Amino acid sequence: MGGLLSYMLQVSVVMTLLYLGYKWLMSGTTFHAFNRGALLGILIVSWLLPAFIPLFAPKSVIDVEIGFPVMIASVQEVGDSAPRGILWQTIVSGLYAFGCLVALVVTMGSLYRVLRIIRTGKPMEGMEHRTVVSSAAPGPFSWGGIIVVRPQDCDSDLPLVLKHEQAHLQRLHWIDLMLAQISILFQWYSPAAYLLMHELKCVHEFQADAAAGEGDARKYQMMLLKKTVGPGFPTFADSLNPGSLKQRLTMMMKRNSNSSRRLAALALPAMAALSVFTLSVPSVATVLSDLRSAPEPEIFESKVTKTPAPVQTEAVAQADATVTEEAVEAVDETPVTVDLNLFPAEEAATESRQSPAYFVEGKLFTGSLSEINPADIKSMTIVKDDPDYPQGVIMIELAKEGDTKERPADAVEKIAEYKGGMSALTEFLTSELRVPESVKADETPKRVVVQFVIDTDGSVSDAKIMRGAGEELDNEAKRVVLLTSGRWIPAESNGKPIKTHFVVPITFKGK
Repeated sequence: MGGLLSYMLQVSVVMTLLYLGYKWLMSGTTFHAFNRGALLGILIVSWLLPAFIPLFAPKSVIDVEIGFPVMIASVQEVGDSAPRGILWQTIVSGLYAFGCLVALVVTMGSLYRVLRIIRTGKPMEGMEHRTVVSSAAPGPFSWGGIIVVRPQDCDSDLPLVLKHEQAHLQRLHWIDLMLAQISILFQWYSPAAYLLMHELKCVHEFQADAAAGEGDARKYQMMLLKKTVGPGFPTFADSLNPGSLKQRLTMMMKRNSNSSRRLAALALPAMAALSVFTLSVPSVATVLSDLRSAPEPEIFESKVTKTPAPVQTEAVAQADATVTEEAVEAVDETPVTVDLNLFPAEEAATESRQSPAYFVEGKLFTGSLSEINPADIKSMTIVKDDPDYPQGVIMIELAKEGDTKERPADAVEKIAEYKGGMSALTEFLTSELRVPESVKADETPKRVVVQFVIDTDGSVSDAKIMRGAGEELDNEAKRVVLLTSGRWIPAESNGKPIKTHFVVPITFKGK
């Protein structure tokens, strides 16, 4: 559904810009057939152009998703399920579908009304086109090769009324209106769709007036004054009534526009190019891409499962394992003591949910946890919402020779913060990342988890890969993370800046 919504928004943008160009430069001219072609061209291009916009998008635009993990220093008991938020896409999709349904009902109602009037009307013999007389008609109109008139129209002005409606049928105006109405079914929220329908009807009337008024324009104008009263007929039909009578009479008496005014149509390709540029701007393209790739609604269960025993660390009692995703930041943990005997295979087998995936030193661990010496574990990190491992990921880092006691702190009073917030960090990383062409062409997301140290002066150092996706992406992720050096507000403990760890998962998505 996200892809459909993204496409419809692009259609709206293109249609609006092209319509504004037409209205500004062409709508007042007397080139009615030319203007009709321009309006139909706008309608067609508005639906086709968005399908080709990705071909014009700048190659440097890369879809990079920056995620932030939940770093836990002590695991507390968590309920069986986490509350499910309301996905905005669900609401928007529902509203769009409801609007389409309403537009369809209105359209079918209008079509039914037209067919009922035609079916109940009395046929007239000897006419060039099938003609019926119906007292239920709100006024003379034509649709689908059929002309409908009222009993009061069967007077001395009937030949002019028929000539007007025959002009509509000879030019197949009803097909234009059908195409415009189909567009409205899917673009019911866009004013441009309705304005295009209105402009088409006006151009149709100008064409029919010009054809019917040949010979005795004054007599035809007097007929218009007598007949064009009452409400206009909706949607499909070309009627004698719709449109501004003053506008039509003015157009009939207007001198022919200079033929050079047709050159104004050259502005329409320029408006099309402007729409392509607008939709290819990185900020706009990113929103549309996110809309296309937004996940469908699902029920989420807690990524931190309930366990019979806690993971213990030194001096981290204040850490909170239930940090919300919006407030996620912080800290790696130092010496961790894990009693692996508290996770027997018998209990694991009875767990109703799938166990999380374990990564040790950046590599997927498929063995038994009992093979790891708890004394060798330096830190553990839980990463949320990994698309490859929806059950959760636990990153384990092992202590190495040469590790000193003086390492970044785990528990802090005030966490480190990127200047400008997480949105600024996302924007910076997205703008600085340089991705190989091979990755751009690959639609499979690739995630790199980078850990780094934020020093007391806000500088960044010691970037290391906790989970890799290939040497090229790993090196690029480390490079761009190190570029953030000096852009951080360091963490604080006891009112003083301290050195802390930070972990950033970066998901690369090809186009």
